[in-house]
Amino acid sequence: MFWFNRYWTMFLMVTAVAILLTTACNNKQEDTVADVDVIGSLPATATVPPEVTKQLPRATRTPTATPPATATPASTATERLLTEEPTQTATAVPSAIPTNTPEPTATATETPTPEPFDGLTIDELSAREYGGGDIEILETMEETAVFNRQHISFPSDDLTITGQMLVPIGDGPFPVVIVIHGDIEPEDYTNPPYITEYADHLARNGFLVIQPDLRNFSTSDRADDLFRVGSTIDVLNLVAIVQENGGQTEALRAADSSNINLWGHSMGSHIALRAIVVNPTIQRAILYAGASFDEHELFKRVRYWSSGKIGQAEIDTPMEEVALISPLNYLDKVETAVSIHHGIDDLIVPKEWFGIVCQQFYDLGKPYTCYSYPEQGHIFEGEADHLFRSRVLNFLNN
Repeated sequence: MFWFNRYWTMFLMVTAVAILLTTACNNKQEDTVADVDVIGSLPATATVPPEVTKQLPRATRTPTATPPATATPASTATERLLTEEPTQTATAVPSAIPTNTPEPTATATETPTPEPFDGLTIDELSAREYGGGDIEILETMEETAVFNRQHISFPSDDLTITGQMLVPIGDGPFPVVIVIHGDIEPEDYTNPPYITEYADHLARNGFLVIQPDLRNFSTSDRADDLFRVGSTIDVLNLVAIVQENGGQTEALRAADSSNINLWGHSMGSHIALRAIVVNPTIQRAILYAGASFDEHELFKRVRYWSSGKIGQAEIDTPMEEVALISPLNYLDKVETAVSIHHGIDDLIVPKEWFGIVCQQFYDLGKPYTCYSYPEQGHIFEGEADHLFRSRVLNFLNN
């Protein structure tokens, strides 16, 4: 009996030890599975796309409902860890939202939309009114035997545009020529001498000459000038002011309001072309080294010659908008007599552009003359320049 009790006691002790070992092993295995499930899910969470990541809190509820009791600790740990991350993300989001809110607004402003082109199309320019106000003589700059040079200003919508006016000596009325400068970089603009020489030549031959410093140049006000439509508006306002006040007001007493002509060089000729499309009452237009062609190609050259400072906005404009802005698509509206002059060796404005514009006027049956000048560049020199001036005078006097 003693031996039986001893063996029975030993048996019970061994059994108890076995049960304890089995329980310990089961607990260790359960902990290991739980750890692997959690650790294994974190890299997956970190690598899935954002749209899947947003669904993780909902997906972690599935293990919670899983029947096996051994999955409950794993699910609880998984849900706790994965829920903490969205909680941290959600905390960061509100602080990020106010910071990022201005950025979409700025992006929307910079993105091309139809609004920036309001008022720029040929139809809109033709439908609006121009003029109002008068030329103001700021000072007399020079008095010569044949004309006086005056510093002037005039209103153009809500801007003040400055410039010069050359008035021949005598009673008048004198035919008016508005001389339009090219697209020189505004910071380098100081009333180019070659423009002054042409203006003086016209004044010496009996023309009242007005040289506006278009918006953004010299002391004129600054404003947007996409496609140089703003500059065209300045010219059209000036034309209307002369038509309203010529022979009437003190400043324009000597001006013939019924005989107004345009003379434009380079970009100035493109501005003149748009102006005569809009206002058919302008008598004559001289387009010298004219930058009149496809607007995108034109402003690619503007961007190149300005070292990228200007021209990109025009290049980025959708073609359907450009078609409504370009005067070349509306040459059928022109009633003004046109004289076009171009140097064959012009490196600024290709001679091919000259040929295309002349062909368009020919095809439309418009009054025009086209002259090419061999071995001449963007500004004529020598005998070619004298010939050009002579042709201009003949054109204006006939």
